Amino acid sequence: MNEMEITTYEALIDAIDTLIEQYNASAVAIDGMSGAGMRELAAVLSRRYGAPVIHMEDFWLPLGDRPRDWEQMAGGEVDFARFREEIAEPWLNRTPLVYSIISPANGELIERRALPDAPLYIVEGTYSLHPVIPDFYDLRIFMKCTADTRLRVAEVSPREAEREDAYFLMYMTEQLSDMVLDENFRIPPLEE
Repeated sequence: MNEMEITTYEALIDAIDTLIEQYNASAVAIDGMSGAGMRELAAVLSRRYGAPVIHMEDFWLPLGDRPRDWEQMAGGEVDFARFREEIAEPWLNRTPLVYSIISPANGELIERRALPDAPLYIVEGTYSLHPVIPDFYDLRIFMKCTADTRLRVAEVSPREAEREDAYFLMYMTEQLSDMVLDENFRIPPLEE
């Protein structure tokens, strides 16, 4: 797909419905700025489609395993090797998706999660489109918001915002996405 600005939920749903009609199972990435609503959109789509959601924060490296200069690196807190091994490669090999959630504080296993068969899988979070991850996505969504929203809602420090922005700029994350959802995009409330 070519990048397009999406301003309505209905247009996004039409694009996802088209994917589901074309493929047995589709993978959607929701990357973007902290505070833009990635988690909320993933939750709404998960409820609508029965889609399992994989959160990038489930792949954070334990503090003691992070590179010394991780705070200067785009995605320095993410265990991309484990993401490739437990999510991307099984997806590409059409084998079951089972992954570990490890505590970033102490490195202990919190949970092993096996994902059920589904027509749609969602990976949400900043760095989900990082180029060290094999591109197995059928739809790449980028979400952006104002600087005020980012700092106020997500409580992102200016330093963290700079790291995210460096990632977006260096890897052209927004430009290489299929859809861009800006601050005018309205996520409907999660239905009970």
